[in-house]
Amino acid sequence: MHAPLKLHPFVDYTHLLAKLDRQEKVDILQRRFDNGFQPTPPSMDEEGDVVLAERVFRSTPVGIADLTVFQPKLCGKWQASYIAAELDQHRERITMNELNAYIWSYQESWGYFGAGVDSGYALRVRFFPNGIRANAIEDDTPRRPRPMPYNFTATGAIQVGQYPTHSKPRRLANWGWEFSNSYVTYKSL
Repeated sequence: MHAPLKLHPFVDYTHLLAKLDRQEKVDILQRRFDNGFQPTPPSMDEEGDVVLAERVFRSTPVGIADLTVFQPKLCGKWQASYIAAELDQHRERITMNELNAYIWSYQESWGYFGAGVDSGYALRVRFFPNGIRANAIEDDTPRRPRPMPYNFTATGAIQVGQYPTHSKPRRLANWGWEFSNSYVTYKSL
């Protein structure tokens, strides 16, 4: 399974805004986890495009620990995106926005997934901005795992409920993230 090709979010696109089409701007905003961004942009007219360009400009990540933002000088948007991805692959600390934005696979180490409505399905969870980890399926059907509070520790590890602290998130070969404890492994999807 291949992910669709999208521009990397950790590029300063200030000098390339004119070369970005509308969908690329929308994708960048979504991948930057812009909290104010609405999935349905204002309008498809020229004014709506100017609003999107301004959002891309203002959402350029700055001042985030361990995060390198590539500032292209003499390259195009795709070359800049590739360079940013290469630089970012070595980052070892996940941001709270990334933790909140991804859907995560939830794999219990002993392989038991329950006998309820989720039986036979890979469990998917979200880490919500309100500090609760819960099932990613939002249809009001009770599902495992049950909602629990979470937080980052001082070392960058993740603590979920009263369970043993998870390892610090680590990068995978596909540039996703993974963290675990002796009971559960989470992988970004």
